[in-house]
Amino acid sequence: MVADVKRAEEDNGYVPKPWHIGSEKFTKFKVEDATNFGRMSLFKKMSYMLCNLNTLKYWSVLALCAAVAYHFGSFLVFFAMTTLVFGFIEYLFYFCETNFFDADVLIQYHYAVTTFLHHRGIDAGIDYGFLMYNGDYKKKPCQAQMEKFDYTWDKLGLEEGMTVVDCGCGQGDWLAYLKRRGVKGYGINMSMSQVDECRFRGLDVECVNIKHVKGNKRLEEKFYGIADAVTFWDTIEHYVDASVSHNLEKCDEIYGGVFELAVNMLNKKSKCQTVWNSCMHLKNSHEMGNHRRSLWDSFLNGYVKGWNWKMFVYLVTSRIHGGSYPSAERDTLNTNAKRYGLDLTFRKEMTYDYMITSYLDPDHFGEHRIKWSWDTTMIAFTMVLALPNWWLFWVYYQFGIWSYQFDDDIDVDDNKSCSTFFTHYWQMWTLNGDKKTCTSKYANCKDSVPETKRQLKAGKK
Repeated sequence: MVADVKRAEEDNGYVPKPWHIGSEKFTKFKVEDATNFGRMSLFKKMSYMLCNLNTLKYWSVLALCAAVAYHFGSFLVFFAMTTLVFGFIEYLFYFCETNFFDADVLIQYHYAVTTFLHHRGIDAGIDYGFLMYNGDYKKKPCQAQMEKFDYTWDKLGLEEGMTVVDCGCGQGDWLAYLKRRGVKGYGINMSMSQVDECRFRGLDVECVNIKHVKGNKRLEEKFYGIADAVTFWDTIEHYVDASVSHNLEKCDEIYGGVFELAVNMLNKKSKCQTVWNSCMHLKNSHEMGNHRRSLWDSFLNGYVKGWNWKMFVYLVTSRIHGGSYPSAERDTLNTNAKRYGLDLTFRKEMTYDYMITSYLDPDHFGEHRIKWSWDTTMIAFTMVLALPNWWLFWVYYQFGIWSYQFDDDIDVDDNKSCSTFFTHYWQMWTLNGDKKTCTSKYANCKDSVPETKRQLKAGKK
């Protein structure tokens, strides 16, 4: 046993913990053998993409355009009609707060397509969540994910036998970790393809939009008052449509509902009573114009400053992933958490780790490479048939749009730090936190952001 531990230290630089997945079972495992979507038939995958109301609306618009084109006997008329109609639909979405296509369904579609279409060597879990390197870039991705979850476990003060509800649980990496550590975990997710993956992993997950939990008697009985902690991993930024992001009253209504739900789920007898959030925030919004008053300001200001490409990236990213980032300057999330008796007891900026995760492991979520086969060809064809703004998806996947959130590419010979309009925070709130004492060993930790990009090359902390 001692020899095994010593060998593990030499191979990995750390002693693996009993609830961790061994690297030989995790690193670049075969998707086909280890996941539900890997074993899924092509017909089943296509059904996830075709069977939704947005597809029916899309076909109805195409049928109308085809009828007009047939009347005039010209394919050019069909092309012009579809361009104008779908362009007008996008205009309504961004500038008139009118959604012809369901924005939540588009989010579900994005995660289904990226799962089925793109070749991802799984090394850091199935979910897209970024990893915790904390200055040590020699870590294997699977190790960085486990240490991220270990860190969160300690911050939340969790113990074996406790209960956690994970809202927007993705495909279940965090819930699977909790299960291995003896915690009762429940998940909520609105994407059926992801929920099916969670259930394949033996996890208890409900397929529902968290906005619809309140008022659902069955779900209230299942979730209310049971949790020692409620977690939101990289999901809250999807809850407010970009089309209404400048409406502060609407934003506060939605974010307030998030924290109201979390408080209702907390067990008031628990010694934890904590809420965890990992989320991107919009910073320096004044540089982009008065974004919280009008999206026109953002686009016009971007044009004047020569940010045409950046504004296009903003449009594509918000349309593909859905939602909009809450304001960091206004401290929108914390402002709404206070309304429901939640006190901010921890905050850590993780923007650099967010960016560097994709740089070190592009397969994880930064690049969307396609390994062409009969199945992926049919999935790509189905995307054109089923998705109204399929071209935006294609631009996003093929040109690495995600990375353009950042002002500059990583250059190890450049001394500039990560620069972006956005900042990523880990935050924790505690119910009546001013009356509680944080016992975590990380209670006094400070943000750890590399001073220069040169450190990445040197592998220094």
